[in-house]
Amino acid sequence: RIAMTQEELQKKYDHLVDKVRRMRGHQKEFFKYRAKVDLDAAKRYEREIDKILDEEVKSMKSKQGSLL
Repeated sequence: RIAMTQEELQKKYDHLVDKVRRMRGHQKEFFKYRAKVDLDAAKRYEREIDKILDEEVKSMKSKQGSLL
C-alpha cells in the first residue's frame, strides 16, 4: 500500500508535533534551571524525533524506489 489515509497522516503529524513540543519544553526548562533531569528528557525526545524522521526518510526512499 503506497497511499496513506488523511487520518493516518494526521496521526503521524500529531505524534511528531507532540514529541517536538515536549522536547522544546524540556529544553526551555533546562536553560532556565539547569536541571539534569530536563536535559536528559530533552535528549531522549531528540533521539525519538531523529528516529521518527529517519524512518520517514527510509519509507519515502523505499516508495520512490518501488515507483521506478
